[in-house]
Amino acid sequence: SIDQIADQSAVSFDAGAVPTFVLRDGQSVRALSRVCTHMGCLLRYNAAERELDCPCHGAVFDLKGRVDPAYAVKSLPPLPSVDVRVENGTVYVLGA
Repeated sequence: SIDQIADQSAVSFDAGAVPTFVLRDGQSVRALSRVCTHMGCLLRYNAAERELDCPCHGAVFDLKGRVDPAYAVKSLPPLPSVDVRVENGTVYVLGA
């Protein structure tokens, strides 16, 4: 349910074989892969900083999936988006 996701936050979710973050901004919902594009570690949501942190090597991604170059060991590709839709208040994440 969209009501189970706090506004301006991210929630971890497994969409089949795809670990994701579901992100809510008002009534808008989107999803990003939780897998770091560097070494495949699972990212953690840092609520205080509103960012996605890699526990393995310190990379930091913003909530649009872009890496913060100040925290990356090298230039990393952005996090892939995952298809998501909301119908009648229910969030559907379309993973593999």
